Amino acid sequence: MLNLPFGFSGNAATDELFDGDFGTAFAADIDAARGDVVMLGGPDAGGFFAVTNFKRLIADLVDFDGIRVPPSTLPPKTA
Repeated sequence: MLNLPFGFSGNAATDELFDGDFGTAFAADIDAARGDVVMLGGPDAGGFFAVTNFKRLIADLVDFDGIRVPPSTLPPKTA
């Protein structure tokens, strides 16, 4: 989710997510998985993502049609 373009409506939505229960659980997961890493804060993504290309302006999700974007490096979550 954090790597998705337009994943959040703005900085306030990102702050609300990481300052709440999700942020607490996310930090606990990182600590449990790494032990030597402390999460000091959430990203300031705000739903904005740096995307460049030489084909056209990207202003909405439909503008990604035909443009390759880098895959997430996170492993798939198993149930």
